[in-house]
Amino acid sequence: MEGLNNGDTAWMAMSCALVLFMTPGLAFFYGGLVRDSNIVNTMMMSIISMGLTTITWLIFGFSWSFDEWGAGKGFTYVGFRHLQDKVWPDTTMPGLTFAIFQMTFAIIAAAIISGAVVERIRFSAYAMFIVVWVLAVYVPLCHWIWGGGWIAEMGAKDFAGGTVVHISSGTSAFALASLLGERKHRAESFPSNLPFVILGGGILWLGWTGFNGGSAFAANGDCALAVATTYIAAAAAMIMWVTVERILDGAPTSIGAMSGAVAGLVNITPCAGFVEPLGALGVGAIGALCCIFAARGLKKLNLVDDSLDCFSLHGVGGFAGAILGGFFDTGDGLIYGNDGMLLVKNLAGAAFGVVYSAAVTAVIFFLMRLVMRMRVSEEQELEGVDLHCHSEVAYGKNENSGKPNAFGEHSQRFKPEEAPTLLTSCESILSSRPKFLDAAQDSILACFIAVHCSAAKTAATWPRSSIGFFEGMEGLNNGDTAWMAMSCALVLFMTPGLAFFYGGLVRDSNIVNTMMMSIISMGLTTITWLIFGFSWSFDEWGAGKGFTYVGFRHLQDKVWPDTTMPGLTFAIFQMTFAAWCDVGCTAAIIAAAIISGAVVERIRFSAYAMFIVVWVLAVYVPLCHWIWGGGWIAEMGAKDFAGGTVVHISSGTSAFALASLLGERKHRAESFPSNLPFVILGGGILWLGWTGFNGGSAFAANGDCALAVATTYIAAAAAMIMWVTVERILDGAPTSIGAMSGAVAGLVNITPCAGFVEPLGALGVARKTEVGAIGALCCIFAARGLKKLNLVDDSLDCFSLHGVGGFAGAILGGFFDTGDGLIYGNDGMLLVKNLAGAAFGVVYSAAVTAVIFFLMRLVMRMRVSEEQELEGVDLHCHSEVAYGKNENSGKPNAFGEHSQRFKPEEAPTLLTSTAAAAASEKPTATATEV
Repeated sequence: MEGLNNGDTAWMAMSCALVLFMTPGLAFFYGGLVRDSNIVNTMMMSIISMGLTTITWLIFGFSWSFDEWGAGKGFTYVGFRHLQDKVWPDTTMPGLTFAIFQMTFAIIAAAIISGAVVERIRFSAYAMFIVVWVLAVYVPLCHWIWGGGWIAEMGAKDFAGGTVVHISSGTSAFALASLLGERKHRAESFPSNLPFVILGGGILWLGWTGFNGGSAFAANGDCALAVATTYIAAAAAMIMWVTVERILDGAPTSIGAMSGAVAGLVNITPCAGFVEPLGALGVGAIGALCCIFAARGLKKLNLVDDSLDCFSLHGVGGFAGAILGGFFDTGDGLIYGNDGMLLVKNLAGAAFGVVYSAAVTAVIFFLMRLVMRMRVSEEQELEGVDLHCHSEVAYGKNENSGKPNAFGEHSQRFKPEEAPTLLTSCESILSSRPKFLDAAQDSILACFIAVHCSAAKTAATWPRSSIGFFEGMEGLNNGDTAWMAMSCALVLFMTPGLAFFYGGLVRDSNIVNTMMMSIISMGLTTITWLIFGFSWSFDEWGAGKGFTYVGFRHLQDKVWPDTTMPGLTFAIFQMTFAAWCDVGCTAAIIAAAIISGAVVERIRFSAYAMFIVVWVLAVYVPLCHWIWGGGWIAEMGAKDFAGGTVVHISSGTSAFALASLLGERKHRAESFPSNLPFVILGGGILWLGWTGFNGGSAFAANGDCALAVATTYIAAAAAMIMWVTVERILDGAPTSIGAMSGAVAGLVNITPCAGFVEPLGALGVARKTEVGAIGALCCIFAARGLKKLNLVDDSLDCFSLHGVGGFAGAILGGFFDTGDGLIYGNDGMLLVKNLAGAAFGVVYSAAVTAVIFFLMRLVMRMRVSEEQELEGVDLHCHSEVAYGKNENSGKPNAFGEHSQRFKPEEAPTLLTSTAAAAASEKPTATATEV
């Protein structure tokens, strides 16, 4: 297939999967925000789009979007014909890959609409609506903007769907909600499952890597820029949103954090490939302000019941992104290019998208209302739509069920013999409709013909196909760049995974706070890494040095030294590591997130947030520089393949030090895991993400990558089996917590040496297995020993898993390294060097953590009050509970209407509670009062 590039095709195929996965993510995001009697219906409205929109796109949608328009035209690609053996014009991928990638955009666009009309629209009406909407709204806008139509010719820019996806769906959602009317139970509607919201938001952030990164249509510098700006804008918007909540409402919420992240992702979509990283910071922050005040303003005006604020997040967010792109575009923007024409063109294109989407949605609604009922009955709406529309409930057994199971045994509210079927209920359905069905169908068909029989257009072109900012980047390898972009997404997703792993291990009154401490790292660490973290880690140190890469400058047009990937991709990959340590953006993010597990259920959220920012700069960044940035530990000869010392020893030791200084929990004896499926889900996500964590640390899709992935999987498996075996011998039963803890221990153990150990012989027995098994023994007996000694309340055994696990991995690497190890190379020097490097990491991390703690204690209170700790931190710190409605809630909704335990007029805000906060945060004299 002439012109095909395997690396670009691999990236685009992965992007298809990532964007497709966004729709189940949206289902969870929406599902957690509704009453528990409507969760199934809400999630189904997202999921059904995967079926209906796929078929619609296959038959007519793609061809009408990307073929020429005119009499007898528009049918070249019906059924994806003529795509199998061609490379799509102006790209290096197969035509089928291009078609499928575009299909995933149409799927998510249609699914977004449901959020405005959930809890009241009939499922069958919604299903029919989205089929018509895709053809009558999405397809024309897609053609006019991306298919060579008049908006593209006018010069408006839409990189990944600000108008095509978000303005169209957000505006249509608003119009449909206004025409449908408000919910009968609106005052009683409240979020029922906040972990679902966090899971859905995390999946959306993961998928947006492909949504925006894939819109470069190649694994190149444009892709790297789009991924970097996407992560930065989401982080900036998250922090901006929770900051506004803290000022106005008195508490940052998990709903606010995830809504802010989604708002930032929407804001950056129209301009992800056109702005620089620092510009993305402005796009995310300013765009988030537009979205949050639009949501609050619309709630206050009470004009339209947009159930889940679709218009505020997607309509306003997409519009704001288009306008901000007109300012921050590095080529034609008002700030950089001193040219206001792009701003005018973007404004015109976005405004037309609003008007067109609203008008056609209204036409579709009125035509459909001629032939069918659009809303469920009032009784069904008040009781809950799940039972009436789907004969299911989200959790447990239906109390009115004939039989409790789903497959073959009815889960209906009816007895089996009374359950209506499509055949038995046709008569009643038809009798409820007007008799002029055929005439109405003719009207709909005529509307279609009018929309699509426009004047003939010139041959379809693709304005985004060759952006050209990074053409000719010498030394770039598309395949390696594709793998590294995917690794960024995988490691980023580890942080939501860690949130669930930790969240399932605490009391249910602390789940939200525990998960939020992981999630907030995605925002805070990203911004910290962007401004100073990366530059201080990988630039030279010295007087006047260390600032070359501040704001990711000088990275956009270069391949990172000794690699074949763009500098921006390298910077983003390293960022995800740092965030992982406190909970998990990519390496830096996860490093910071890990720490939270030792101090959950007692540390103040604001204190923790401030701590991780300082910790990243004072602990993580220096160790990263000394080991990976050419510093003295690397020169000494110690090896750390993917972060045994940089990530795990640093975070595990810091967690232990912080926990010891903070003191034990007041309710320690009564604390127990509350949701084991969360632990299993989180552990599974961590194992998935570690594919990119260790495999990506090879910095290429090569043999080193393959070896690292293989050793990672085998070590995790060996450690899991070892852990549950020990449990069976000592406790009499293997546990799910033990299985997942063992897997995580093995993943940590292998991290320092994943690319340096190899299998033993042709039998498939692996030396890496020994690393996992021996390392797991170290971790499990460390955890049990520390619990028995009862010296430090390390809540979730962070030190045993990460500190001890990372240290054990460094030592075992000194034995099993195939080049310089004691067993293979008969040389003990690597063992000595690894031991010295790991020991320094322990001492340095503990010492600096102690300094940070004592300095912070001078200016703020570190622990929640004893009353708050005993009652549960969620309500006091975030005014939320994980499941269901707050019994003490003032109002049930999230945006502008309080979900707090306080009445709205009593809720303390940052402005009204300054004096009280200052009085309560005076440092105390004894450690027990901290």
